Amino acid sequence: MDDLQYIDHWINTDTLGENHEADFNAADQVAATIQQSVGNFIVINKKGAHFHYNDVYPPDQIIWTPIPPQKVYKDPVMVSNTYDNAILYNVDNFFRRLIPETQNIGQTIFLYTSDHGQTLIENGAYWSHCGETKNEALVPLLLIGNISYPPDVKYRASHFNIFATILDLMAVPAEARIHDYPPSLLLIKASDSVDRYYLGGNGQRINFDEPADTP
Repeated sequence: MDDLQYIDHWINTDTLGENHEADFNAADQVAATIQQSVGNFIVINKKGAHFHYNDVYPPDQIIWTPIPPQKVYKDPVMVSNTYDNAILYNVDNFFRRLIPETQNIGQTIFLYTSDHGQTLIENGAYWSHCGETKNEALVPLLLIGNISYPPDVKYRASHFNIFATILDLMAVPAEARIHDYPPSLLLIKASDSVDRYYLGGNGQRINFDEPADTP
């Protein structure tokens, strides 16, 4: 908790709650802050569309059916349905509250990502994550804002590019950086792409960019 001394405002579940509205309450707080001030560095740790997906959205927000009964996550179709419901409710509504008027985004830059992907009980998997499938290593990485030079979307980006991107956004000069970090998303070109790896459940180093094995 020593890191809290470097944080001006720490808002947690005591204020935001822990129900379906928690992420939306966080989005509202951030939207209000960036509309009233500049020079902010804000981090949101979302509740997100996490397992069990049925708990992410209220019953009246079910779009796709059937969904798993009593949280019995075994049928891939039912699991995909409830996951899609969770994404639609949680992620879409989060961004609607965070950026209610996209034309008035100003100078704010948003970086959005996740800690892991999901298997959705595919190909015989019985877990949601913490395994070694590529779907679990596949995460979103979105850069949203008015950027002078849009990134080359053919570049194979990863979490390794986030830190240098933040340093660039904060105008930290290259000579002040202790290490030679992977390139910033503001400067990438497709030709800069390198193979990406992740660790499987047994510690095996797996090349994310190799074609998947076909049965």
